[in-house]
Amino acid sequence: MQIIQSQPTTNPKAIAKIRWGMFFGGFSAFTLLYACQPLMPMLSAEFNLNATQASWVLSISMISLAISLLVISFLSNFINHVKLMSGALLAAAIAMLFSATSSSFNELLCFRALLGIALGGLPAVAATFLSNQIERSQLPKVIGFYIAGTALGGMTGRILAAVLSELIGWRSTFLLLGISGVVSALLFIKLLSLAEKNVTTTFQWNFLSAISKTLKPQLQQPAYWALFAIGFFLTGSFTGLFNYINFRLQQSPYEISQSALSSLTLLYIFGIWSSFCSARIVARLGYARAITGSLTLMLIGLWITSNSGLLLIILGISIFTFGFFLSHTLCSSYLASLVNLNKSIITAIYLFSYYLGSSVLGSYSGVAWQAGGWQQLTWLLSLFITTCIVISRVIYTQETVHGKLSN
Repeated sequence: MQIIQSQPTTNPKAIAKIRWGMFFGGFSAFTLLYACQPLMPMLSAEFNLNATQASWVLSISMISLAISLLVISFLSNFINHVKLMSGALLAAAIAMLFSATSSSFNELLCFRALLGIALGGLPAVAATFLSNQIERSQLPKVIGFYIAGTALGGMTGRILAAVLSELIGWRSTFLLLGISGVVSALLFIKLLSLAEKNVTTTFQWNFLSAISKTLKPQLQQPAYWALFAIGFFLTGSFTGLFNYINFRLQQSPYEISQSALSSLTLLYIFGIWSSFCSARIVARLGYARAITGSLTLMLIGLWITSNSGLLLIILGISIFTFGFFLSHTLCSSYLASLVNLNKSIITAIYLFSYYLGSSVLGSYSGVAWQAGGWQQLTWLLSLFITTCIVISRVIYTQETVHGKLSN
């Protein structure tokens, strides 16, 4: 198997095109992925579901995305990265269009699962693609830009879905978002059309043997497993909070409408800001301290939301969101900077853990919500985040003693 691999570029114009292309790619993908989240109460009422059952409209996409990542990480060694990501965005947009035609909740879940499978093609190779294209000193900034796009997409998808669904219903909302997804995918293709790619020309079985020989010593490094575990609990806590905050604030004494609740996702601006700040924070603190600090911010924000005052709840969600996106950006950047071999596979394992946590823990959190309300949910999510903080000490030890992982 022959691999044609590009050299990282330092050309400002080339970096700008790649940066904006990945921004719009992340924006489109996460608009489609998270648009269903604020609609859970509406779907719960229409299909006669409880909160935990309704949460599967997002969780099914997450778990199928997680599985898709592992498969595509292997296939990506034999497929043009730009074409793979472009095809993923187009296929996901088409799945969103078909979701609008669902006649039952089970049918909707099938289309949402297909959407998750399709979307796996973007995050499976995004970090690998960028680490091959962008000079290392510029990598945290560009990955931060990509993750900012995902944050803005998640925010926009939630707001548009919540507002539009009250005006035209969730089916027409999904239809419009699917059309916008097609347009975004075409813009992505245009911006990345001149980018260098990694291309494999032929498949050989000894490639799998070579991967296993180099992958085994990599996976013996404690810091990799620490990042995988943090990704699992990190996104599980984030999805758990945003899945059930809508149910909480639609109840007494708040009784806030669905469209008004959509404004909560404007707090993603703090997440976008944190993604842009990540490079400066790493330069000042190093990855280990920065990750621990960002997780601590999440914990502080979570406990502020346990207050009954609406303004305090909003403040708590803001701090929590800032800490989450900062944590995710730091973990992604740290992983991308460490891995020299099997980039797609190592990244896919991290993202598999990340999206699996969103699916499993995001839905499981509903059990705590139904059993004891927000206070019970807060204790459960605190356990998830505290686990992340404890695990992050592995990264601190690795960074202090060894300075950098060997690959």
